[in-house]
Amino acid sequence: MRYLIWGTGPYCMGKLPYMDRTDEIVAFVDRQILSFCGQETILPEDIIKYEFDYIAVMSSYYMEIIPEIIKLGVEPQKIIPGICFRPLYYNELERMVHGSEIRINSDGTISYGIGDKSFLLSTEDDWNIVRGYLCREENAGCIQKLGIYPAGRLFGHNRGESIGRYYINQFLSGHQADIKGNVLEIGDRCYTEQYGMNVEGAYVLHYSGEGVTEPYDFKGDLQSGEGIKNNFFDCIILTQVLDFLFDIHSAARTIKKSLKIGGVCLITVSGITPISRSDMDRYGHFWNFTTKSLSELFAKDGLDTEVVFYGNCKVACACLQGLAAEDLTQEELTCRDDDFQVIIAARVKRVR
Repeated sequence: MRYLIWGTGPYCMGKLPYMDRTDEIVAFVDRQILSFCGQETILPEDIIKYEFDYIAVMSSYYMEIIPEIIKLGVEPQKIIPGICFRPLYYNELERMVHGSEIRINSDGTISYGIGDKSFLLSTEDDWNIVRGYLCREENAGCIQKLGIYPAGRLFGHNRGESIGRYYINQFLSGHQADIKGNVLEIGDRCYTEQYGMNVEGAYVLHYSGEGVTEPYDFKGDLQSGEGIKNNFFDCIILTQVLDFLFDIHSAARTIKKSLKIGGVCLITVSGITPISRSDMDRYGHFWNFTTKSLSELFAKDGLDTEVVFYGNCKVACACLQGLAAEDLTQEELTCRDDDFQVIIAARVKRVR
């Protein structure tokens, strides 16, 4: 196949690494840039002088470019709207030419056809509909090819940093100023040591009493309140704990009572996640949360609660497969979709 590529901007640069046969690119088309990727560019009006099978539009100005290409005499069936295809994947040019095409309607309007589907293209929103459809079809095919077993069952720890821990670190690093004075953590004091500022006492609660070796270690129970001082802590770090407490409402009351006025509890819980088998067998994995359930849990008189979430569909799938944060891009990890909440976090402040 021989291709012309219209566009030399960031969109095209992002696509090129995923084109398996760049040697089949005849030329790049651009009015502003004289050369690109070691090749001289050609002007749009010169494209009819070249022999090519397809011309791929790799520019965000595709709504203006496609009609211009047609006016230059290029057959609509030879035009590939590369803007449609995200996420990127290998052999993309070959994939785009099969079963899809630009069509000119009898009234002069333009449609994009793929299989038995046809989409009228007149606005940016029309292209968004096409993109959504193509991504759904591509992603459905990926899911259908999956086996019934995950890539791993260790939450990505065997591959790098777990996705959950990546978000927990992001949340806590943004609230370092709250981790001060008398700080309480569960099981160990790793986050207190990592993020604490002006910590006076780094306290650690041990549910079973095992591991109580340091002066600030003690045995306690968040559900009953046993062993936990009232009006004492400036900060409580409660990461991935509420998931494994059956009586979360009593735990919420204990948290409020144990905080000083002005004290803050930094909480993270799981939304979409596999079951933690080791914790299920030892304590019970009772709950997965949403932003709504975590907000309602701390909707108590005297508390000021801010809730955030992290995750999207791809991150949720990766989490369920046991992948690590390193298996995803920064852009993928940062994107948030309210319908796919992987980690939910809350800053709960006692105001009275």
